[in-house]
Amino acid sequence: MRIFFTLVFLLYPTAAWTQETPPPVDCSSISSILANPDICDKRPVRLAGKVNRFKHLKSEQGNPYTQFTLADGSKQLDFFSFDHLPLKTGICVQVEGIYYARRQVRTSYKSEVVVEMKAEGVGPVPCQPVEKAREKLRVEKAPAVSPSVAEKAEKKRKVPSAASPAAWGWSEIVNVGIVILILLGVAVLRSSRYYRWGRAFEEYVIGLFPESEWEVEDRSSDTSKRIGRRVTGDASYDCIMKHRRTSKRFIVQCKYRSRFFRKDNQDGIEWAKPYQIRNYRNFQREKGWPYVGIIGVGGRPRHPKHLFVLPLEHLHDTFIRKAGLEIADRDPHRPFTVDDQDMLA
Repeated sequence: MRIFFTLVFLLYPTAAWTQETPPPVDCSSISSILANPDICDKRPVRLAGKVNRFKHLKSEQGNPYTQFTLADGSKQLDFFSFDHLPLKTGICVQVEGIYYARRQVRTSYKSEVVVEMKAEGVGPVPCQPVEKAREKLRVEKAPAVSPSVAEKAEKKRKVPSAASPAAWGWSEIVNVGIVILILLGVAVLRSSRYYRWGRAFEEYVIGLFPESEWEVEDRSSDTSKRIGRRVTGDASYDCIMKHRRTSKRFIVQCKYRSRFFRKDNQDGIEWAKPYQIRNYRNFQREKGWPYVGIIGVGGRPRHPKHLFVLPLEHLHDTFIRKAGLEIADRDPHRPFTVDDQDMLA
C-alpha cells in the first residue's frame, strides 16, 4: 500500500504538467497562424487543408495566377500563386509558401500565403485518414452508454470501481502522447526540407572553389538549425575560403531561393533577416576580410538557374530587387579565382 501511494505521489505532478503546460506557439496549422499572425508574418509555412474555393485569373499583362481558400475544420485561410494550379473543390492539399499578415501590391491583402515554386509547392494529401483520426478521438472522448443493471453488477464483481477511472485516464494520456510524438516527427521531417536545400546549395558553392587553388579554412556548424534555436555565432557566415597563392581570405554567405517573388511591384527575393545582416556586418568588422553573398535562384540547389555574387556592402536591405541582382549575374558553373586586385572573380 505504501508503494502504491508513493507511485501516485510521483506520477501525479507529471500528469498535471503534461495536461496543463500550454503548447508553444508555432505556424504549422491554419488555426495557429490565424491566432498569431504577427509571429508568423513573413515566415515559411507548410499547411494542409481542404480546397473550399478557387479562381484561375490573369493579370492585365496576361500573366496567370490563382486565388484559393483552404479550410482546416472551421478555420479558413487565403492563398495566392503565380500560376494556374491544378485544384478541385473538396480535395485536400499541402501547400508550401510564405505567410504575410499584410501584403501590399496594388491593393492590400490581409492574412495570405503566397505559394512558393508555383505548382511544385502544392501537393495532394489524403483527407480520409484525417477525418478517421478525428472521428476516433470523438469516439474515445464520448461518454459511455449506460449498461444494464446486470452488466453493472458483473463489472463490480470483476473490477474494483476505483480502478477504472485511473486506468482510463492514463491510457488516454499515453494515446495522446503517442499522437503528439508522431506529429512532431512529421513536422521535423517536413521542416528539414529547406535545411537540406540550404546545405545542398552550400556544397555546390564550395565546389566552385577548386581545391588546388582554395582551402576551406572554416565552415559554420549550423547548430541553430539542428537544435531549433537561434545561436548568434552561427548566423555570421557559412564558410571562410582562403586562396592558397595569395593567402587572401573571403567570408562567404550562401543563400538559395527557388524563385523570384513580387513585392511593391518589384520582382526580387528576401535574402536575409535584419538581425542576420547585422551579424554579417559585425563579423566583417571584426575580421576585416571581404564578405560576399553568393545567391542562387531557380533550378535546383545543386544546379541553380541563376548565380549572383555581391559584396556585403551592396546587400544592406532584406529585399533585393531582381534588377539589382542581375548586374552581378555570373556563369553558375565558372570556378572562383582571385583577380589582379585580389578580389573574388
